[in-house]
Amino acid sequence: MASKKSKKSEATKKAAKSDITGLLTKEQKKAEREAKKAAEAAKEAVKKAAKRAKKAAAEAKEAAKEAAKKAATKAKKAAKKADKSKVGSKKADSKKADAKKADTKPAKKPKTATPATPAAAPTPAAPVAAPTRSSTPDETWNVTALRARARELAVPGYSRLTKEQLLERLR
Repeated sequence: MASKKSKKSEATKKAAKSDITGLLTKEQKKAEREAKKAAEAAKEAVKKAAKRAKKAAAEAKEAAKEAAKKAATKAKKAAKKADKSKVGSKKADSKKADAKKADTKPAKKPKTATPATPAAAPTPAAPVAAPTRSSTPDETWNVTALRARARELAVPGYSRLTKEQLLERLR
């Protein structure tokens, strides 16, 4: 009896083994099919992405061409305006040139009129002292005073200078 039981158990073991291997191969085949489907789907996604990228590149290229055309037409219009303004502004150019020459020439010192003192002018009882300023400009001077001093010393372009620049030139 032992041999019959052992034969049956061996047969059942073999059957179970074949069932397991059959199941494994079915599962493996199923997994392989799914992997193939996933690979195909990935390939399709890559192809679609490539098409979209190609289309976007073409659109960007077209947009760049349009922008270049617009820029070219704007440049042409600006050139035409410049040509028109050159024709009408020869006088203005000569005035600008004269102004540049005047800036480069040393400015003449303005003549200061000496006040006439009448012979019989009454003198005040107590002389009023004018506020004293140091002869060299410093940071306490305001821009108006600095410009007045620069005008006296004939500093070219003094009206466009800042306080710091005026101080530098007057020291």
